[in-house]
Amino acid sequence: MSDKQPFRVTDHAVLRYMERAMGLNVEIVRAHIENICRGAAAMSAICVRAEGVRFEITNNTVLTVVNNWGGAHPAL
Repeated sequence: MSDKQPFRVTDHAVLRYMERAMGLNVEIVRAHIENICRGAAAMSAICVRAEGVRFEITNNTVLTVVNNWGGAHPAL
């Protein structure tokens, strides 16, 4: 085995590439997620299932989004 670390690209780098090189408007996506989750979070929900995913909420903050079906996207 090689002692070298595998080359990686972080999720943060992917997001910034999509934003800066591909023109993704992150604030529109953020507002969309907020609109989906705000009401449920106000009622102390810990997750919201919508659009085929589950938004995980902690301390009034959406922390992550996971697949609703528990695996890779069925179309992939």
